[in-house]
Amino acid sequence: MNSPTEDGPSNGTVDRSLESAPVQPEIRGFQEHIDRQLEQIREFKDHIDSQLEQPGHDGIDGYHNTVKFVCRNTLIKYWTSERINDVLPRDQRNEVNVEDFRKTYLHTFSILCYISSAHRINHFMKKEYTDATIPFSLSGMDREVPGDAEFWQRFHTIKWMFWPLTFDPLVHRRDLLLEQILPIYDRKFLWESSSGDSVVHKVRVHRCCGDLKVDSNEIVLKTLQPEAKDLWENESKIYYQLFDESGVPLGNSDPTAPLHAVIVGPFDYITRYLGSFTQPLARRDEQQSSSPMDPNNSLAAEREAEKIRTIVLEYASGGNLAHFCQRNADVIASRRRVDELNLTHQDLKESNILYTRRPLTDRDNPCFKISDLGTANSGDEKNNSGNKSNTPPECCSIHPIQIGKPPRYTKAADIWQLGGYELGFHSGWKRLKCVDDFHREAVQDCPPESIPRFVSDLILEAMLVPKEDRETEVLTLRTRWLNRPKAGVPAVSPAVENPVPAQNQPPPPPASNHHGQPMSILPQGVEQNSNSVEEIATYLRKHRRIGPKAFQDLQYRLNIMGRRRHRILIDESSSMAQFQTQVAQTARVLAKLVKHRMVRGTRVEVSLPKAPSRPMVFPKSKQMEKFLQLYKFKGEKWELGILLNETARDLLDTMSPPQPPINLYILTDGIFGEPPPDLVRPIRDLIDQAKDPPPAGSDFLSITVILFGDDQNGAWSLEQLRLAVGRMVNLPSENPIYICHCTSSVADMLIGRLQVGSVGQSLVTLPSQNVAPPHFAVPRG
Repeated sequence: MNSPTEDGPSNGTVDRSLESAPVQPEIRGFQEHIDRQLEQIREFKDHIDSQLEQPGHDGIDGYHNTVKFVCRNTLIKYWTSERINDVLPRDQRNEVNVEDFRKTYLHTFSILCYISSAHRINHFMKKEYTDATIPFSLSGMDREVPGDAEFWQRFHTIKWMFWPLTFDPLVHRRDLLLEQILPIYDRKFLWESSSGDSVVHKVRVHRCCGDLKVDSNEIVLKTLQPEAKDLWENESKIYYQLFDESGVPLGNSDPTAPLHAVIVGPFDYITRYLGSFTQPLARRDEQQSSSPMDPNNSLAAEREAEKIRTIVLEYASGGNLAHFCQRNADVIASRRRVDELNLTHQDLKESNILYTRRPLTDRDNPCFKISDLGTANSGDEKNNSGNKSNTPPECCSIHPIQIGKPPRYTKAADIWQLGGYELGFHSGWKRLKCVDDFHREAVQDCPPESIPRFVSDLILEAMLVPKEDRETEVLTLRTRWLNRPKAGVPAVSPAVENPVPAQNQPPPPPASNHHGQPMSILPQGVEQNSNSVEEIATYLRKHRRIGPKAFQDLQYRLNIMGRRRHRILIDESSSMAQFQTQVAQTARVLAKLVKHRMVRGTRVEVSLPKAPSRPMVFPKSKQMEKFLQLYKFKGEKWELGILLNETARDLLDTMSPPQPPINLYILTDGIFGEPPPDLVRPIRDLIDQAKDPPPAGSDFLSITVILFGDDQNGAWSLEQLRLAVGRMVNLPSENPIYICHCTSSVADMLIGRLQVGSVGQSLVTLPSQNVAPPHFAVPRG
């Protein structure tokens, strides 16, 4: 056999026939070098095998298998200059700088020695296959050295054992294969996000694999699923930006400097970043079926699309802020200047505020650190994202009110979130149970159908509007006062032709509640068509709805609101051209209101003043679609535009019957005892004035009773009211009656809304089959 040269046998064996050759000085020196080389390779393999049998050399690969590995420190300690010279070919010993060789080819050289192929180092050095190029491309090496497929297959199998991942911030977004070994052990689950897209484990890492720059060998692996790719990219980018190009943290503090001279670094108050990487999803049925580096592998492209992503962070041994407050009776308040980092976190909560001790043994010196930068922003970039449980109002960017507005998210929102979680620990040591109950019932476990869209938008609308532009109680009350019937006068629907004048009707007898005091359907206070601001303000002050200092602002706002009511009137004589003209005029007025941010106080009524003797001949939907397009000419998703569209469609649906239904709204502060005559008199009058009696089972009459006031004890139930009213006026049992229970402040905001009936059914427990009837008009009162 030939000597182990570059063109020698692939198995690396040495030809023993040289031992019988004539003893010459050159041959003797060559033979001695071969003997030393074989001895060094044998000692190296024995040393590695003995090291692998000892504890502390077990890692985990991408298939979650426990595998052996050799750390770099072991190779550095073993390969001295003398040993490297004994193994290198004689013709290269004088050409190679041993120190540079150790830095460049240490892992590659060790792999070749372990598989008894040290003579191939010449080929690697000529092709400049250094440690930095590991893992090598299998297909490229096969083409360069044909016929050595067995050697390369063994090389790619053994190389992972000599190349475990080193945790270092410079290992940033590295793409790893499933065969890559992570030098970790003692894996323990910490927590999982509510959405299930991220899982955090605490692991111990072998300190020989990289300089962690942390107090212990415990680190955290935050693993994100493929669907959380954006969060991983943003969080790893933010962490990496905290380093300069040399890998040193920006503003890193010097622990030996005096206290007043310490420069605060980012990782003094933020979890330390130790690297990030991606790996394909592990599939055990595909393990070792084909090489993952083979470009002909059909699974390579599919694995590329399904990757899990991991961020390596330091482990804060003290837990999070919630654990700290539960174990310590004293409240530790600290103020951090995170503004200097020009960051907004957007997801501050107690589980994202960690604490550790500095030094590690000092329990009385906690150090708080902020973690989870997946939703953070740097610089002037704002995207209104993050945790929604304690989010400030300006962060609700998906609400229609925020569409088209510039982001208003500032660092003050982080203070809002901190204040919300401080409320949870109001006692200083134990989290209030009511806070968690509210979060669970109102945010987490609240089914979508339990809070109707209309009510949610109404609440968000009141929160998101700037203070100077917010719609007060007075603005909605004024519409109620100026359009309500007088006390004792029946509430007549606009659909009724020629209503009886109020002065020709006999005054109703006073009703009594269970306390024996008179009660009317509507409170008295202001005349129906009065424009007197003073009268409204006087009444509101009397009922403690407005303070004296707000009178001047009230007068200004009411004067503006008085010019914001528009009406589209349709009757039998209305032609198509007239209808289109009215629609276009209303759309132009609404466009101005949208431009000046005044649309929230606008009331647009599409009403049918009298029952038509013949069906209206309009296209079924084209005109209403045109109206919607005219109104939403800029694509604004205003709530009023949605309601207006629904109202217009309901109008078309009610034009076909000869007798449209009648909608009656009753506002009162309580219904007690026997049903008062004032409650059923307007219903009887409406039925008597109708041309035709209501057909059996038809929705001829819709009644909505709005009960406002904070005390609802003794109030009638829905079924009691339905039976009592139906018995007095002989209504079919199928006719709907709706009740809205609400406080006074909520009632003030709801009155005047186009679909108050649907709101009423959502605020009480009603069967699912009770659906609000169509509303073609908005009777006041």
